[in-house]
Amino acid sequence: PALKVFTQDAGAASTLFGLGTLPGGDVRVFDDSVYGVASLLRPRSDILIIGLGGGPDVQAALRHGARSITGVEINGTAAHIAAGPFAKFLGDPYHQPGVTIVVQDGRSYVAAAKRQWDVLQMSGTDTLTVQSSGASVLAESYLYTVEAFLDYLHVLRPDGILSILRFGVEPFRLGAIATRALLRLGVADPSDYVVVLGQGRM
Repeated sequence: PALKVFTQDAGAASTLFGLGTLPGGDVRVFDDSVYGVASLLRPRSDILIIGLGGGPDVQAALRHGARSITGVEINGTAAHIAAGPFAKFLGDPYHQPGVTIVVQDGRSYVAAAKRQWDVLQMSGTDTLTVQSSGASVLAESYLYTVEAFLDYLHVLRPDGILSILRFGVEPFRLGAIATRALLRLGVADPSDYVVVLGQGRM
């Protein structure tokens, strides 16, 4: 599909997939990319997305027939861009049945949640402000701590998937964080539950 990109904090880029420009709405891009893996493995599920950016996670979930989609975005302007000026370009994903968009801090939303989901997905969620030096490390963020992962696992159903898309060498640190969280939950062999997939920079 056609692509657009918008940036935040002079560097954090979000991709907008122009599904609204495709004849017949052909959205196979989400069958063949890491954005759609969790939705592909858990079709027709309830999905929580933290950090919407340009909306590709919502588009992927819709592609695979999600039963419900809750999108949480801390940046009200980013949510407005996808729901307003670029809604037609995107195929209007935020106004589809079953889609709820919340402008709020993602970690706080999870901590207060009274329900569970089948998939929790975060794709490149942060603004890179502290990475302006270009250092190839995971930005210090309370979205990526052992305690945060425990919160995420708490709102997942027993067969749920926590799907996090990051870049470069960052998955090594994420794997360590996930391992520590699973050990705290009493999982004897966390390696049975952690999978790393690669596609280009993601």
